Formats: sequence, C-alpha cells, structure tokens
Amino acid sequence: FFFHAHAANPDPLWSRGLGDVYKRQVSTLTKINEPDIVGKSRRAEIVEARQISIYLCRDILGSSLASIGMHFSGRDHTTVLHACKVIDKKKSKDKRISGIISDIKSELSIVLA
Repeated sequence: FFFHAHAANPDPLWSRGLGDVYKRQVSTLTKINEPDIVGKSRRAEIVEARQISIYLCRDILGSSLASIGMHFSGRDHTTVLHACKVIDKKKSKDKRISGIISDIKSELSIVLA
C-alpha cells in the first residue's frame, strides 16, 4: 500500500532529475554504465557503484527508502537501507570510495544551492 501511495506522489527532488544526476556522476567516476547501476547485476564493482549512488540519493537528497528503491529497478526499501549502511562503513575505511563521494558532493553542490 505505501509503495503505491508513494508512487502516486513522486519525490520532488527526483522529479527535478537530481537522483539521475548522481547516478550519472557515479557512472562517470566508476566507469560503470548507468543501466548497469540500476540493473540486477551482482558483480562487485557494479554493486559498489549502485550502493554509492543509493547512498548519495539518501544522504544528499534525503529521499525516502521506498522512493530510492523505486528508481533503482524497484528494489525493496531494506535493500536501499543495506546499501546506505555498507557505504557509510566503507567510506571511513576506503579512501577511493570516500574520494568518489567527496568529488560528487563538491561537483554537484551548486545544483542544490
């Protein structure tokens, strides 16, 4: 029920295309195609790019878990939550991941201003 109600009232930030901008930037920096980022592949490098994209959508846009999942091939809100937790842990240990996140945040800070 909640999923259908939310679909009828799309997230205004997604409506402005900001979630897609983050996916595109992650795609560029990780060299993973955008369709793969939202796809079903479980290859480690694709999963990581997907998780980074999901993390940024949650962290910066503050979009709901259900809304993010909907934009990533209908993933469940628990999958989105898991992705956010994984990247939150990894960013403090992995300089490459924290660098990607930092680069995207600084490049796109003007979009949200």
